[in-house]
Amino acid sequence: MFNQKLANKCVTSWPCSCLFSCLCVLSPREPCSSVFLPPLFFFHHVCLICSSALSPGVHCFLFVYIVFLWHFVFVGLCTNPCCLTLPRLLLVFVAIAFVYSLFVSVFIPPCLFFCLSLLFSSFECFSFVYIPSQNVDEVCCAVGWKYFSGKCYFFSGDKKTWTASRDECLAAGGDLVIISSLEELDFLKRSKPGSGREHYWIGLSDAVKEGDWRWLDGTKLNITPRYWQGTEPDNWKGENNEYTGGENCSDMEISSRRFSLWDGFCDVQSAIHKRVCEAKVSK
Repeated sequence: MFNQKLANKCVTSWPCSCLFSCLCVLSPREPCSSVFLPPLFFFHHVCLICSSALSPGVHCFLFVYIVFLWHFVFVGLCTNPCCLTLPRLLLVFVAIAFVYSLFVSVFIPPCLFFCLSLLFSSFECFSFVYIPSQNVDEVCCAVGWKYFSGKCYFFSGDKKTWTASRDECLAAGGDLVIISSLEELDFLKRSKPGSGREHYWIGLSDAVKEGDWRWLDGTKLNITPRYWQGTEPDNWKGENNEYTGGENCSDMEISSRRFSLWDGFCDVQSAIHKRVCEAKVSK
């Protein structure tokens, strides 16, 4: 039977209220807390009804413990494997040790088993309403990088030559971006910082053979000619043919609504652009 007096004591207990309020405020900032709040109010209500044998302090302590266990372990496991970090693994071992010592040293009312069984059985029930978002996957990318389809992308703010830009990407564990699909191109257009047009170096070159444009992985450029800007690629050599090697590296002019390819000088200091780096997702 519902013990209203005990329930009121627990609800008005200042330690429990403060901890629960802090968790509710802080939890939405965590990338793996999308399913955090809905089940907790349910568990809290059920445990209030059935835990008449527990004192308010013990009840609140157990509830806060379950909250932390749910938030940092189970939610992380069900949303994104990247959330299973070393601190969370350590938390699992601490949680197991704590529960074991609690069960062997303290009498736990049958109601607690009921509450815990609801927690584990509801894990499957609540997990189906979670829809993974791109922000969750971004946990696997370095700060400042954006996630898409198993890779991380970085839009630089500084400008360098094509060769220097590639060196920067390689130093960061990636390379200049290789655009392999229209979906990837759409992602780049959406993700570019700012709203105006901007030129970015990409991993495309015809340095090996003039006119044979290939990506850095050796694959041939297979997009339609309409993506080249105007008369590009024109292999321009300068006003007085001072750049005998011509333009052998490509940059893209991109905005949310526009994309075009240009050929440019690979190592001329007057021809500098920003860059887009691409790297595999870190495990």
